[in-house]
Amino acid sequence: MKSLYSKASYLLLITLILTSMYSEAQQCRPSDRISGKEAPSAQCNQENDSDCWVQGQMCTTYECSPSVSTYTKAYLTLWLPDPLVGYSVRGSYHLLTSRHVPLRDHASSLIWHKQVPLKVSLFAWRLLRDRLPTKANLVQRRVLDSEASLCVLDCGMSETAQHLFLSCDAFSSFWPLVRNWLVCELDRWR
Repeated sequence: MKSLYSKASYLLLITLILTSMYSEAQQCRPSDRISGKEAPSAQCNQENDSDCWVQGQMCTTYECSPSVSTYTKAYLTLWLPDPLVGYSVRGSYHLLTSRHVPLRDHASSLIWHKQVPLKVSLFAWRLLRDRLPTKANLVQRRVLDSEASLCVLDCGMSETAQHLFLSCDAFSSFWPLVRNWLVCELDRWR
């Protein structure tokens, strides 16, 4: 009985909020706090916009003041890729996977092979899509200041995925060791 009561109260609360937002939709005004499609990218920051890494994919957030209370404020955010349905995991997946040129078939089949651990597959996918939180990417998303974009090993270069995994002198001596270790492990299992 208690569970039924809590579900009914939850549904009633949701209905009241949606009804008040719908009836007061004409009083909504654009909020200046969160960047929208036409807003300059300098307004995007970690505190106000959790999706600022997908620049231009969210419409302006509207601040609505329903007549329920003067202290009540609701926020309505429109998801631009599918404004009718709104945000969905499926829509986000399609947005993220269609942003770049698709990976070659053999690379994709190696990354998502069933014997590769999921965390390794996700890391490789993020590496090939340049989605790792390198300092250069964090500066681009305005999480770090531009002065903080240099490589962690003080080589003077910007810390990008390409630099860390291919051209950094300190890390370039590390990859042959990993390759030799992998070959030894593969030979042992044959």
